[in-house]
Amino acid sequence: MRTIVDMAELVDPYELIGPLHQAGRRSLLRTRQLDILRRRLRNRRHGYAALRFALGQLHAGSTGILSHAELVLAQAIRDSGLPLPLVNVVMHTERGRFKIDLYWPDLGIAIEVDDFGHDLLAMRHLDATRNEALGDLDIDLLRVPNELVFQAIEVVIAEIAAMCARAARRG
Repeated sequence: MRTIVDMAELVDPYELIGPLHQAGRRSLLRTRQLDILRRRLRNRRHGYAALRFALGQLHAGSTGILSHAELVLAQAIRDSGLPLPLVNVVMHTERGRFKIDLYWPDLGIAIEVDDFGHDLLAMRHLDATRNEALGDLDIDLLRVPNELVFQAIEVVIAEIAAMCARAARRG
């Protein structure tokens, strides 16, 4: 727990979710100890806010950032003032169990950040099944190649903003 509290001062809040999730999976997450240590952070604004954010994300279903591209995109979403997504949420559907990179449950929007591995035949099949499963749940899906995140993030943010606006109008 002390390591996580120390990390809270140094890393992006999204980067704390993964270690918290792993501690929970290994039955090492001691919320009482974490609360005591977290109180010590009250005078250090970044660490306290980062840990509070990460715990909120964890309790909402996030399992943590898995790639640099996901982190860059999540940071750009936060910096643009758009609603914040959950990250790498496990969804159980009739077509199987899937992990969704970025997900807004209230808006019915999902973003998949695709690296070169998604070009492989097996991944294309899994991606097609995931696309269909999300479609069955009326979740709008946007697939974003890694390159676009790193080379034209403003285009991606504009598309996400448009998706959020459409979802808000749908109500």
